[in-house]
Amino acid sequence: MKKKINELNNLYQPALDMVESVCKILNFKNFDYKLGFYNNHEIKFKNQFIKEIYPIPVISCKINKFKIDIGFDVATDIDYIGFSEFTLDKKDILIFDFNALKNFEFEIYGFENYLEDYYFGDIVKTKQLISQSKEIKFHIGINIASINQIEDLLKVLEDIR
Repeated sequence: MKKKINELNNLYQPALDMVESVCKILNFKNFDYKLGFYNNHEIKFKNQFIKEIYPIPVISCKINKFKIDIGFDVATDIDYIGFSEFTLDKKDILIFDFNALKNFEFEIYGFENYLEDYYFGDIVKTKQLISQSKEIKFHIGINIASINQIEDLLKVLEDIR
């Protein structure tokens, strides 16, 4: 049993180290946040969704009008340490300036039906799909590769008024 606990601790420790780094950034910026551990995320891998039944650490905070979650996966690779997700109402996403996210690869998907994609590289087409959708809220998701990328995203969200 001790061996299994040590294996799990070693698996989680890098994610917890990243959480600590981001919490320091949020504290420095005086952002309120909370940390929780949540399971049942769906991650897209080669256009197929895989359910993560294990809990991962997720920081939730509000920056301006954006409620943002930053999740740190325990299954990572060189281009992926986790994700960021923020949610907009239909009226807000239809007027959102996506140029603010030009330095990020992002996805747009439904709030209720999170497996339905709305973004395929064309913002005009995306906004048409969104306006025709029955969804009332939408997620913008960004896969995160580094702590620096999280800092960049926080800065972008701070600058949007």
